Amino acid sequence: MFNSTEFDIRLHQLYASRNNYFAHIREDSNETLLQHSELVNKYFLKLIEIHKIDPVINILIGNLIDSYTDLNKKTISNFIHSVFFAIPQYHDFGKLNPNFQAVKMSNPEFKNKNNSLGSDHSKIGGFSLILNSSDKCNFF
Repeated sequence: MFNSTEFDIRLHQLYASRNNYFAHIREDSNETLLQHSELVNKYFLKLIEIHKIDPVINILIGNLIDSYTDLNKKTISNFIHSVFFAIPQYHDFGKLNPNFQAVKMSNPEFKNKNNSLGSDHSKIGGFSLILNSSDKCNFF
């Protein structure tokens, strides 16, 4: 299941040394990727709590895996649940893309480089989530 403390530790390990990466440009100050990710997680958990989404997610996962009789349902349920809660962790991961920083954030510390990603950030985040999740998918 989701562990907020574990998330906070991973988040700080990933972004703490990257204070020069911006997530949003504001008039008064730029929001760093770490600041933004902390806020995203805070609001995500608040929405889960306020709207009582966790039981709904558990029911949806249960309905999804009920047709699989040969697999460990508890393991699969925990895996899908952890992927669901990992989405906010990874949704802006691609903002580490130097082209995103140069083009979208006008960050003077980065130069636009010719690569197939351009200045996109969502593909990297999604791909990273899939890679990380596939490493934990050992029940098939």
